[in-house]
Amino acid sequence: MGGYHVLLHEFNCTCPYGDPKMLPGAHAYSLDARDWYTSAYPAYTTSITWANGTKVALNYRERPELLFDKDGNPTWLITGAEVGHKYRYPSKGGPCQSVSIITKIEHQKEGKEE
Repeated sequence: MGGYHVLLHEFNCTCPYGDPKMLPGAHAYSLDARDWYTSAYPAYTTSITWANGTKVALNYRERPELLFDKDGNPTWLITGAEVGHKYRYPSKGGPCQSVSIITKIEHQKEGKEE
């Protein structure tokens, strides 16, 4: 994948912040760093599965960062996330937590997942 690539916090920027229709993780790419295009689908979602098999829908997922192997292939996605019930002002808060999530990136070769 030559050219330039960027991961962005928000996929569909037409929704107001906090709207449940707001999707995380846009991928934009360019061959010349002047004309940019966005992928048709989010690069990641708010649905994750913990290592113990429990599935959860995160409130938000943001601040994407990638780790690469020695050959320049992305191997891990790191994002900030918010999980749990969110109370609105003026309440005193609740069991909502901000966490960092590290997700292994699975690569495909010749139509087969590694």
